[in-house]
Amino acid sequence: MIEVKNPTELIQALTAKDASIVLTRSMMLTHSITLPNATSLSGKPQEDSALPILMFQDSDGIGLTANNTIKNLIIHTPANHRSIFNTNYETDLGSFGFENLELNGQFSFLSKSKLNNTF
Repeated sequence: MIEVKNPTELIQALTAKDASIVLTRSMMLTHSITLPNATSLSGKPQEDSALPILMFQDSDGIGLTANNTIKNLIIHTPANHRSIFNTNYETDLGSFGFENLELNGQFSFLSKSKLNNTF
């Protein structure tokens, strides 16, 4: 598990494909991010007990690949953009977990073909 407090640390953790990334502070990103396979992204309540806010300035938010979990976060994108979306169109994407989220923007999970073994 790695804790991150700014966009630079978040991008470094994603590039390193850390399995568990924990946001400890709210932050603004200028472009969407994609979680690598089997990566969990969560928020750690701040000193005032508020969950971190992950804001995307003028883009989509978090792209999922396979076996991803997102929890304990507030995710803000413009209303006409996707807060959470899938980037992979394989038939077996594993499982996805979503817990304690507040989203501003769209939740989009689409498939071009039948999904087998995807939960």
